[in-house]
Amino acid sequence: MSGDRYELHIDGPELCGQRELIYRLWRDPQWNAAFSVADMERLDGLTNLLDSIADQAHDRYGIDGLLRSNETHGECLDP
Repeated sequence: MSGDRYELHIDGPELCGQRELIYRLWRDPQWNAAFSVADMERLDGLTNLLDSIADQAHDRYGIDGLLRSNETHGECLDP
């Protein structure tokens, strides 16, 4: 690699809201019934991607896009 870096400009509250939406879709029985197994795997992949972005944004830059420790409720951390 030539030393070039890809940088994301992350809006913490927006990222948190996006993660909440994905979690709600993933857990909603009506949506689950409409999704194929492949769709569910894609949603799972998106949740993992957003989790990784949020974790790195928090750990490296202090950007708060994390969910509460009980992620089943899908609520963002209070600022």
